[in-house]
Amino acid sequence: MRKADLPKAASIPALILPVLLGTGVALALLFLAAFLVAALIWGGVLPADNPSLFLTVCAGVCALIGGRAAIGKGSGQAMLTGALTAAVVCVALLLICLAAAGELAFPTQLGAVLLMTMAGGCLSGMFGKKRKKKRKKAS
Repeated sequence: MRKADLPKAASIPALILPVLLGTGVALALLFLAAFLVAALIWGGVLPADNPSLFLTVCAGVCALIGGRAAIGKGSGQAMLTGALTAAVVCVALLLICLAAAGELAFPTQLGAVLLMTMAGGCLSGMFGKKRKKKRKKAS
């Protein structure tokens, strides 16, 4: 096995910017999804009894999209980048919950949202980075 065939080791500075980019994308999409769910409930399209199910699904999808954005911009291990992006999104959601409630009560639905967020980030890491096709050189 040649040295060029081995995967590149991900360094900490090379991971910071893509993870922050992916976190920003995921949080922005989750913010927009929360407004969309609120508008659909207000309009009577969605039932008002359990909006947390829709937000849980949106959290997973937003983490998946944010992780894919981070993996696309980063260089290194895709799984690590996706998982770190999801972990930073989870920490941000915990801080938002703490700021909104004043205390960190751990309801069951928050646990489901955090697990779905981590699952979305890890799923984006499992998809990996697309390999670039090599162009054939003209002879």
